[in-house]
Formats: sequence, structure tokens, C-alpha cells
Amino acid sequence: MDLLIAQITTSFLGWIIGLTLGGFAGYGAALICLSLLTRSESLSRYLTLIPWRTLVMALIILFWVPFWATGQFGLGIKSGVISVALQIFILTSLMFSFTFLNRWRETSLKTRLAGLSRTLAVFSVVLAAHYGIFGSGGINTLAVANINHPGDRSASTGWVVIITALLVVDLSLGLVEFLFWKYLDTEPR
Repeated sequence: MDLLIAQITTSFLGWIIGLTLGGFAGYGAALICLSLLTRSESLSRYLTLIPWRTLVMALIILFWVPFWATGQFGLGIKSGVISVALQIFILTSLMFSFTFLNRWRETSLKTRLAGLSRTLAVFSVVLAAHYGIFGSGGINTLAVANINHPGDRSASTGWVVIITALLVVDLSLGLVEFLFWKYLDTEPR
């Protein structure tokens, strides 16, 4: 019973903290994006080349394993709450930004689906790194093996490999989106 209570407490407190802070951050990010987009209508196309998904996913993998939180607070509920709150903060910021921007500024269905597909493609790199622990193959297996050797320079090499893969996928798909923008943004709204 104690494990169940600890699990629910950690999840709920992390969710509340991450949701509250992430909601404000997402709203602020949406306001900044809206301000940029209202200055120039053609800017939307060029924003597809910004690899913000790489930044978000890099933060997710950075905090996926709570080295920082356990180093600061030790093992226990505090570290669990902070780790959950960080992940929820990142995801909430992203979701709230999308929600507010879609409400304030309509985009075509094709554009939204292309963006969501790109986000999932970038997230697949994070998942492949996660499953590299189980020897699923590819460069991520090497990267995860390097990350599992704390204190060694190979740990940072593992992070660099994963983040480089994130950047390659994100920018490649961003370039495709950029090149086919006129086909994505022509649908009636």
C-alpha cells in the first residue's frame, strides 16, 4: 500500500507543478510566436526550419533519467516529484503553445498534420535511444551504452550522438516542409 501511495503522490504532485508552470510557459511562448507571425505572413514558412523539436526532445532525454534530481535531493519522493514535474513541464509547455496558437491563428489541416508527423518522427529518435538499452540496434545502442558509463567522457558522446540524430531528422523534415509549403498551406481552413 505504501508503494501505491508513493506512486500516486509522486505522479500527482509532479503533474500539478509541471502543469501549472508549463501552462504559463506555453501561453508565453504562444504569445511570442503570435507576435512574430503577425509581423509577417511569409514568416510561417521560414519557421519550419527552426529545429525547436530537437530542443524539446533533447530536454526530455536529458531529464528522462533523473541524475540531476537524485544528485541534488537523493533518492525519494522529492526527486521523483521534481523529475515528473520537469517532464510534464516540457510537454505541457509544448501542448499549451500548440493549443493557443491553433485557437488564435488557423492553419490548414495538412500543415498541422505535417507538423505533428514531424514531431512524432523526432520523438521516434528518443524512443529508439530508449530501446537501445535492450539492444535494438543502430547508433542508439552505442549511444545508450556510452551513457551508461557515468563519469566517462563516452557518456557525453552518447548524448551528442542522440542529439545529432534528433537534429538531422528534425532539419531534414523541416526542409521537406519548407519546400512543399505551398501544397501544405493552400487548403481551405
